[in-house]
Amino acid sequence: MTRQGVPRQRRSQRSADNDAATRRYFADRVDPAEDTDEQSTYDQLDYDRAAVPPMRGLPCVACGVERSTRDQQRTCDDGLCEDCRDSGAAGVPILPATATRAEILTARCDHIAATSTSTAERNARLNRDWRCLRTGDRFTVTDWHARQPA
Repeated sequence: MTRQGVPRQRRSQRSADNDAATRRYFADRVDPAEDTDEQSTYDQLDYDRAAVPPMRGLPCVACGVERSTRDQQRTCDDGLCEDCRDSGAAGVPILPATATRAEILTARCDHIAATSTSTAERNARLNRDWRCLRTGDRFTVTDWHARQPA
């Protein structure tokens, strides 16, 4: 003997869709008390800094400004901008044409270390260069920095 219960009414597809939409609405809903347009002090955008395009290539080792494309493409790159070169500032020693990219970066790091007045200044100048380097070159500078005394 089987017991038959009251047959349940089948839900319509429209009713199921409405329930799913309602669940999504309440899951994604933002509480108006928590939703404010005010930004906290650490989230605010510095419009002056955002308006400056990123530096192309490595900066001048003497004054730190962006070097012109012509200065960056010199066959004997001394790391100087045209103004510093004309004023007689000391640049990175010129390496032979057979020097690798790692040797050129190491010579630049050695020059920055030799011309810096303190370890903090050296690190600041290397960090400025770091932001302009490609990933492979960053490893070379990191390796050079790890070999230096603190």
